[in-house]
Amino acid sequence: MKRQINRVWDEAERKKHGQQVRDRFARDRAEKLSYAKVAIDELIGQGITVSQNEVARKTGISVGFVNKHLRGEVEQARQRQRQMSQKHRTAVSVTSLEKDNERLKASNRRLQLELDKHRQINKELLAQVSKIVDLEDEVELLRSQNRELLAVWKVNQEKVVNLPTGNQPAHKNGVRKDNFSVLIQTELEALGIQLTSTLRKTMEAAHEETVVRAIEALKAALEKNDIRSPGGWLKRAIEGGWSQNERRQRQEKDPYPEGFKEWYEQAVKANFVLDIPIEHLNLDERNEPKVKINQPGIFGAPYRDLSWREAKIEMLNFHN
Repeated sequence: MKRQINRVWDEAERKKHGQQVRDRFARDRAEKLSYAKVAIDELIGQGITVSQNEVARKTGISVGFVNKHLRGEVEQARQRQRQMSQKHRTAVSVTSLEKDNERLKASNRRLQLELDKHRQINKELLAQVSKIVDLEDEVELLRSQNRELLAVWKVNQEKVVNLPTGNQPAHKNGVRKDNFSVLIQTELEALGIQLTSTLRKTMEAAHEETVVRAIEALKAALEKNDIRSPGGWLKRAIEGGWSQNERRQRQEKDPYPEGFKEWYEQAVKANFVLDIPIEHLNLDERNEPKVKINQPGIFGAPYRDLSWREAKIEMLNFHN
């Protein structure tokens, strides 16, 4: 057996030995740090997330050493990786946005073409609506004429039914008894009307009730006006069958509801309704005007028909 010899170190030797140990540890630490930094760069290049455990696994250095001496390098490496990832995502995002922008531009061009097409169709529809409005006015005029013709036809039918069948004796004043009652004869005499041949033919061609109503109208007119030719006035009244008198009464009375004209003028100025002359407006079931609201209808028409009272309420709600 070798005998253990206890060596006694002097102070100078002890300091020298301690310095040598510290230098060796410093070199070893520097080598590990250099090797670890190279390993961190490789991890970044490989796209592997840098962490203390990953550096220790790759270099064989203890996790404690990495945590003590390389914590800052690991954190900087992780920050570099985050920045690189953010730049990559930003580049991808910009590319994606550019593609989306081109796609939206192409879609916008298609929509613009469709919009121009629909605008042209809308112009054509408005032209057709204008024609329809004119046709409606023409139809209403034809209906009015048809009603008048129907009324004339009925009067003529009555005349055919009441035509005399043969030679019948005439009254001393020339009025036939089969057509005129004693009352009519008395009224003519009281009014001082001479029975001319023209007036007699007119009275013979008319219904007795028409003649009576015409005489009553003449009497009412004489109370208010000085009529120079009562016989001529009576002749026109019989031929008109009261239509002229009734039309005159309607003209004297405003045919439109109270407040309609003022509201309609405001609605036209506000472009809430189509600007159609009031005399061409249709009437509803209450015999009041119907207007055309400047809004699309349910069947594709560019306007909606509505009674003026309902349109007035809708206009108030629209502006409120």
